Amino acid sequence: MRRHIHRVFIQLLVIVMVLPALSAGASAADATVTLNPIANKQTGDRVVIAGTTALQEVTVKVLRPNETLLYVNVLQGPAFSDAFILPAAAAEGTYTVIVGREQDTAVQSFHVAKRPAATQSWSGGGYNNSSAQSGMEKPEVVRMDGKVKVVIPSVKANEAGMMNVQVDAAVLQAGLDLAAPDSKGVRTIEVQLPEEQGAKGHVITLPAEFIAAASLAHRIQVSTSEGTVTLPGNMFRSGDLERYAGSALPLQISLSIRKMNPVGLTASPAAEIGNRPVISLAMSVDGRDIPWNNPFAPVTVSIPYQPSAVELQAVEHITVWHIDSNGHTRPVTSGKYNPEHGAVQFRVTHFSSFAVVFVQKTFADLASSPWAAKAIEVMASKGVINGMSSTAYHPKEAITRADFIQLLVTTLGLAADAPKPFADVPSTAYYYEAVGIARTLGITTGTGSNAFKPKEFITRQEMMTLIFRAMDAADKPLAAGMEQDLSAFGDSAEIAPYARDSVAALVKSGLVQGTGEAIHPLANATRAETAVLIYRLYNK
Repeated sequence: MRRHIHRVFIQLLVIVMVLPALSAGASAADATVTLNPIANKQTGDRVVIAGTTALQEVTVKVLRPNETLLYVNVLQGPAFSDAFILPAAAAEGTYTVIVGREQDTAVQSFHVAKRPAATQSWSGGGYNNSSAQSGMEKPEVVRMDGKVKVVIPSVKANEAGMMNVQVDAAVLQAGLDLAAPDSKGVRTIEVQLPEEQGAKGHVITLPAEFIAAASLAHRIQVSTSEGTVTLPGNMFRSGDLERYAGSALPLQISLSIRKMNPVGLTASPAAEIGNRPVISLAMSVDGRDIPWNNPFAPVTVSIPYQPSAVELQAVEHITVWHIDSNGHTRPVTSGKYNPEHGAVQFRVTHFSSFAVVFVQKTFADLASSPWAAKAIEVMASKGVINGMSSTAYHPKEAITRADFIQLLVTTLGLAADAPKPFADVPSTAYYYEAVGIARTLGITTGTGSNAFKPKEFITRQEMMTLIFRAMDAADKPLAAGMEQDLSAFGDSAEIAPYARDSVAALVKSGLVQGTGEAIHPLANATRAETAVLIYRLYNK
């Protein structure tokens, strides 16, 4: 009898345990929130929280191993993405991430281990060998895994929702002293700004000399929840700051990074942007706004972004639009989604507002060149190439010398002071600046007698020669090819002596693969062939 009662008790206990599990399974099937897995971390690491939701907004909570609250934020759906930095003194153990509202939640966990002791740190009073400590009143400079980070303590947002941070010269110099130069002798330090729930953006103020040097010796990477902006040390050209200030060299430069809504746009651009992130970048000198613009010192920008399921099927169509002061948009051709960093990255040479967008441009006549369709669609979606009309690309038509130079300069982001014009290139032509840049940089010397012949078609060997020179000008030189790289092509003898080295280098690099057993050096390059080559250059 006693044994029977014990058996019944066990069965009831099992039922009691199974019923909640069944209930949880049923709710999971109808989940309104999904949360991406989070890899294990070390103290000081960046944690990305991303997923999707059917709710209008969700609350993000991160609990420490002792179940106390470490981090909280409110994010908008349907796709959300957030990030924060684990304190250097964070406890080891399992952290829990809860995202949702009331009963509609998703949960993930990740383990945090102590990072090995930093080789050096600086906390405003000198160097020491201890790891960074959270909650310090002074900024601290820490070198971890070969990277140098300036950790800024918490600050409160002002009435406008902006978090103002000022970093003095001693802190920046301490970071640069710790940073190791890269292969080109450039040092990079990261300035990690604090976060606050509900804040609209950040303003960081730096001494002018750290981004107004005569040459590129360092970069300062400003990291915020809105995005990351990497400022080159030569961001300002000689005389720029004096002109902006109106007198002597100013002491302080401020960078503003703000979350924005696509206000002021027409219905179509606003609808295409949707709820994707929009940020505004602005700069001031000693408190006075300035229109920064420097084509010779591009600033790299990275905006955290979690693509939707549809976008993940065609991530190359995720790109960036520039929004001007009148609400008009135009493509930022360098905009790309980087899955490794979970962010959209691009380069800018002026500041304004920038939006993440998903563009799927196509043309009705691509069936005749299916091997080139993807390259044409991606490059058109990014604003690098255009069709002959809004619906037709004409892939089999030859491309002119002017159009090819325009594509080449745009794709590689080339710039030059005082571009040298050709006599037959009118100043009103859309390709005037690009052709002048190419001449100044030594990419083209024209066809003789100060002529470029912009409307003539370009041959394949001419195109390859220009690409080879342009890669040098863009500081992306191709490895030299050899005669045997050309031996697979039955028509290699047709390659002109001036073009042989260029063609061999492009073949060796994989940029050019020929057609079957021929390279067709004397044939006119088609618009389809050009698009494929530009696509490969863009992704190299």
